[in-house]
Amino acid sequence: MQIAEMRSALEANHNKNLGALPAMPAWAVRRIFEKRSGLSLTPLPHGVEVRSLSSIVAARPVASPALATQNEREAAQRRIRATQIAFLS
Repeated sequence: MQIAEMRSALEANHNKNLGALPAMPAWAVRRIFEKRSGLSLTPLPHGVEVRSLSSIVAARPVASPALATQNEREAAQRRIRATQIAFLS
């Protein structure tokens, strides 16, 4: 089966509530099609790493207010006070 046929089969089975099927490289289309069809998986190209969603989310840097400079904290506090005063007016 050609990649174009695999892509059209995936598009036909895609949940339209999620929007359009995102653009994917040929190896990704083949991998998803093989997984959904229960076929044996073709090896991934060299350099492609398989990771779980939880490992990706855990590796994402999280901005911490404690790391902000004193000037940034004061500016944020001024914005909060200005918003509070605007609501009270």
